Amino acid sequence: MIRPTIYFLFILLLPIRLLAQWKPLGPYGGPIEILESNEKVTLASGPTGSFFRSTDGGKNWQITTQGLPNSPITAALVTDSLILVGTGGTGVYKSTNGGATWMASGRFDVTRTSGQPRAYGFLRVGQYLYAATAEGVFRSSNDGANWREVSNGLYTRDGIFSLVAIPGSRAILAGTGLGIYRSIDDGETWALVRSPITSASRNALEGNVFALEQGEGAIMAGSYGQGFFRSLDQGTTWTASNTGLPFGTSVYVIKVKNGVIYIGTDTGIYRSTNKGTTWAQMDNFPSDATISGLTFIGNSLLAATNSEGLFRTDNAGQSWTESNAGLLADTELLVTSGNKLWCVSGENVVRSLDGGKTWKIVRYKMTDDELIQDMKRDGNTLYLTNRDLYRSTDDGDTWQKVNQPLAIPDGVFLTSIWVSGNDILAATLNDGIYRSTDGGRVWRALSRDGLPTATNNRPTFISNVKNTLYVGYSAAGMFQSTNNGASWERVKGIRENADVWTLAAVGDTLYVGTNSESLYRSTDKGQTWTRADKGITSSTVRSILPTSAGIFVGTFKGAGLSTTKAAFWRRYNNGLPLLQASRENVAAEDLRMFPLAAENNQLYGSTLYGIWTRPMNEAPYITPEPVVSSTCVNGLIQVRYRISDTFEEKNQFTIQVSGPDGVYSTTLITPLAGCASPGQATDQGFFGCPIDLRMPTGTVASDNYRMRIVASSPATQSADIPIKLTPNPIPTKPVVKVDSSKLTTVDAAFAYQWLLNDRPIPGATSRTYDPKNFPGIYAVRVANECTGTAVSDQLAYLVTATEPTFDDEVSVFPNPADDALTVQLPRAVKGTRLRLLRPDGALLNEQTTATTQHRLSIGSLPAGLYLLQVKQGDRQTVKRVLKK
Repeated sequence: MIRPTIYFLFILLLPIRLLAQWKPLGPYGGPIEILESNEKVTLASGPTGSFFRSTDGGKNWQITTQGLPNSPITAALVTDSLILVGTGGTGVYKSTNGGATWMASGRFDVTRTSGQPRAYGFLRVGQYLYAATAEGVFRSSNDGANWREVSNGLYTRDGIFSLVAIPGSRAILAGTGLGIYRSIDDGETWALVRSPITSASRNALEGNVFALEQGEGAIMAGSYGQGFFRSLDQGTTWTASNTGLPFGTSVYVIKVKNGVIYIGTDTGIYRSTNKGTTWAQMDNFPSDATISGLTFIGNSLLAATNSEGLFRTDNAGQSWTESNAGLLADTELLVTSGNKLWCVSGENVVRSLDGGKTWKIVRYKMTDDELIQDMKRDGNTLYLTNRDLYRSTDDGDTWQKVNQPLAIPDGVFLTSIWVSGNDILAATLNDGIYRSTDGGRVWRALSRDGLPTATNNRPTFISNVKNTLYVGYSAAGMFQSTNNGASWERVKGIRENADVWTLAAVGDTLYVGTNSESLYRSTDKGQTWTRADKGITSSTVRSILPTSAGIFVGTFKGAGLSTTKAAFWRRYNNGLPLLQASRENVAAEDLRMFPLAAENNQLYGSTLYGIWTRPMNEAPYITPEPVVSSTCVNGLIQVRYRISDTFEEKNQFTIQVSGPDGVYSTTLITPLAGCASPGQATDQGFFGCPIDLRMPTGTVASDNYRMRIVASSPATQSADIPIKLTPNPIPTKPVVKVDSSKLTTVDAAFAYQWLLNDRPIPGATSRTYDPKNFPGIYAVRVANECTGTAVSDQLAYLVTATEPTFDDEVSVFPNPADDALTVQLPRAVKGTRLRLLRPDGALLNEQTTATTQHRLSIGSLPAGLYLLQVKQGDRQTVKRVLKK
């Protein structure tokens, strides 16, 4: 047996110029809500959309969002056999590969199409899995695929925060907003347990039982504001055990390890070596932030905080190290100045003085409910509003309240500000607009004439552009004043109930970002407006940044760039971690990118995953991704490629191949199928549709060929791929032989296709073919591994030997004939079939007879050779006849 010669197309990916893309700068850490682990994987969740995994005990973290929705991860179960996460409203997701990717597992309430109950925790007890949620307890008997609510008798108004099983019984305890409840029938019914945990004050959180745990012969509970409780009789009676804890301590997490009880509180980590009788604080913990999670990995303790990320101790708390490498924090309100960066993360002001290499919290969150509304920089002065106005002149190290004591009346809630020297504009929540022209010492209220008065119409920004004041509102559009605030009028041309988020000016052209129509543009100083969002993939634009390299926008789907004065926008997202579409395991551009800032030809953006940076106005580039394969040059070659960002307009993509000397000509290889602009987003750009092509006939062998992708846009860069090319001839012509009733090729090949009368026979793709006594002209087409093909000579197959024949008993005369043939049969058999065929097997005439002699007319046929198939019972024969 001789196999056909095989040749290969080797495409070698050699080092190429590294083109820039978005890169993370930090800050690392931030608020962590959930921390769970086993010995192999650790999971941590931050604000909405941020979720991370570590496989080295928390030393390094990677984003893990593939398959997850853009929803907070609010609960996790990490065991050796099952990894589940619960969300803040989209159900339960599971991972079968250690948290690397995720898939939808189940919904708590299948009758709802959206708005699932928020998950707070999971509990595994025997065959059942329980979920504590904001609307009750749900139970699953198939690892979370299906759920049923089991909340009969439970107090559910404030939610169920924690669950624990009592060892040696069917009893389960649930921590609620009204103390502890118990079930003794797998959750079917519940009853309140008498305990000192009460909700006596007007504080809505008082009485919430955030943590339940069991160990060391006790059942333990952690509450808001009332500390630690324990029960030594399986949860029947409870006593407070707070010796060593500050008065009013809130306990959020309880863990037990090697006979020691650890609790995470609002004042640090405490431990007890006597079953919770007394407590001692772990004094060396490096943060004052609230402890939101504790987990053990071996003998190491990992602690999560609500504002500063994670810390790790390997020596029982004698020393701690940060465990935030790769753990990007949610950021907002980005401000830059040269190599200095400021942003808000977890309502803390965080600063970097070295371009993002290191970060420091320079202003901690002042109250639990503080929400920083705006932050601006003017020269060397920073301003922020958190309902009041604060100012810093030392890069954020210290802050002074500006609007005190009576510059702005008490109770006035500031939202957005605009600053230029001593001129400050401040928009308030419900009290109109204030202005100071002396740096904030004296303020005056501007007229509210013409402005919205509804309490839900919140100011979103305020600005002064060439002595025209503009203020945007949520659900009320945009307003302007041309008389220094003496009166206001609605800006026409922008939808009246739109959320208007931002405004920017480029010369006399104004741009406005909204929540539903993306971007508006005015070229006549705001008199008329038109949509200018072609190419922007998000309906929400929250940041507009004019630069010398073009105009950038920050949206809910990343960043966009226009170099054509907003005539067209292209995506500018290469390298950003893209979130996933809900319940679909595909990437989706769903990454908040605002605000934007520019310094030293670098673009900076604030996202759900920290601060990112990228060079401004980098042209899109194409990276071919061929794979080393056994493909012949005369066969079909499929080339895949990635595109960093979209182009300014729709593009067509083709392949250019150099000559054997490595020099490109102007001639492109025409693809077999057209390939337009890319579609599917990934965190590394976009995959263009694959291009199928064949190398030109007559290509010669050479080690110096090169290949690149070419787009119709002139702003194109493509990686250059060297090619070692060995042309491959077609296979040797196959030879067909008749073996008994079967047809067989003499030489083996990689693939076969049998032909009947020059047409492929469906399913006939093996080395041997049985024609099943069907006469005709047969051939076989063979292919080698590289899709080169060759076809055998044709074989006229008349009859097989698989059935009894009676060739000698049948005669046809005259032969040759003019007008008619007479067929003489050995006996009269009803249903004898006569079929007249062309040599290629096409049926011309078919008749039946019950006599021994039958006349068949052929006068209308052209002269030539024909086949007459005669079948009588189980015997048949084929006769050649000639028409004169």
